[in-house]
Amino acid sequence: MKNVNQAKDSLEMILNQSEYQIYLQDNRNFIQIWWDKFKNWIMDLFSSWFSSLQPSSSVGDALVVLLLIAAIILVFFFIFLSSRNWIRKRNLKNYQPMHQLKEQDFSSLDHLNEANRLETKQAYAEATRHLFLAFLLALHEKELLEARMWKTNWEYYAELQVANSDLASEFYQLALIFEEVTYGEKWISEKAFFSYRERITKGLNDFKLTIVELDREGD
Repeated sequence: MKNVNQAKDSLEMILNQSEYQIYLQDNRNFIQIWWDKFKNWIMDLFSSWFSSLQPSSSVGDALVVLLLIAAIILVFFFIFLSSRNWIRKRNLKNYQPMHQLKEQDFSSLDHLNEANRLETKQAYAEATRHLFLAFLLALHEKELLEARMWKTNWEYYAELQVANSDLASEFYQLALIFEEVTYGEKWISEKAFFSYRERITKGLNDFKLTIVELDREGD
């Protein structure tokens, strides 16, 4: 009988312990348990960074929500950048800047003069096209690439990678803007056009590209 009473007393002590009472009262589901553990981890992390900070439960909830929102935004931003870069590369592989070119006998100088003429009329999209073609033909005239009607900008970029990687990188950036304006019908402002023109001019100077007049029969 004595042993029975001792066992009963021991059982009552166990049942009255705070850990067991908490276990009985914990009716949280898996998500709630995960959320509380994650929240406590965040609160402990902030407390370790800022020793004077003792965030409350509501503050912990707010911090976790803000971090999750920030993470979601970063994921979507990464997806956006990745998809945009993929589209740009696809366009470089698909579009042929000299295909069906009306000014087939134009030299780099002709394109540059046409760009200047269109600039005075504030036709910045067309002027952008002629600036890029002037740059492209200057590369051809310098024998850094071979311009052909059927070639894409991606193929020109690959050729330049062999000749000059820095020049190839600049050509790639200029080609992206050209294709967005010419094929993507992206509106280009006066400020953006002047910036593009400066990059073309700088590229011509930095890589010692000469704008020349094309020799024509009968001239």
